[in-house]
Amino acid sequence: MEQPPRKKAIKIGTKSQHAAYFMSMMESLDARDELNEVVKNRVVKSCDLLDAGVPLFPNDFRREHMLAQVAAAYAEKDAEELETMQAEKFCFAGRMISSRSFGKVTFFHLVDESGRMQCYAAKEQLGDAAYAVFRKL
Repeated sequence: MEQPPRKKAIKIGTKSQHAAYFMSMMESLDARDELNEVVKNRVVKSCDLLDAGVPLFPNDFRREHMLAQVAAAYAEKDAEELETMQAEKFCFAGRMISSRSFGKVTFFHLVDESGRMQCYAAKEQLGDAAYAVFRKL
């Protein structure tokens, strides 16, 4: 009697307890030969965020600003005026579509339905712990 083929174990680079949450998705992708290193890396980063207590899809987040509105409001201001406004905070909801890290600083593009904006994150301003979490996004 022929035995069914054994499923190979899916290996990812984490020992997180949260990895089991993603296993059925990865097995489904693997069965269709669609599981790749990009997906595995995203699962590892997701596990790292969950281990750090960061919810992947928080339900209590409320957007207060749109990218295009903020860009239009500040487009005509010169560097000196903008420098005095550094303490101002904005609350966006969007997708980070690219990032370039240079050690202690990261430039990234954020996109929402109103537009696109280049943003800057610095370890010095965020602190070590927050910057480490940010780098996982």
